[in-house]
Amino acid sequence: MTSKTVVLRDRNQLTIPTSIAKNFDWLTPDSVLRLYALNNTILISPYKEKTTNWDKVWKNFQSVAKKGKKISLTKFLIKDRLNRR
Repeated sequence: MTSKTVVLRDRNQLTIPTSIAKNFDWLTPDSVLRLYALNNTILISPYKEKTTNWDKVWKNFQSVAKKGKKISLTKFLIKDRLNRR
């Protein structure tokens, strides 16, 4: 494990030393990062946005369309949203 000592500046900003940043291709200027607080430690990782599986969404829409009035679109959407949690 590599460690460096840095100073926390005004507005809680810190600079990640180049000697550490160069080891991570995702650690570049203007990167969006995720911070985790764990006990007395802060972990930094790349932010990964959840992606939507559009094929699955369209298949679900087609499934509902085939059922016509047999299913409530509102109930379908509520069920779909609950399954995403």
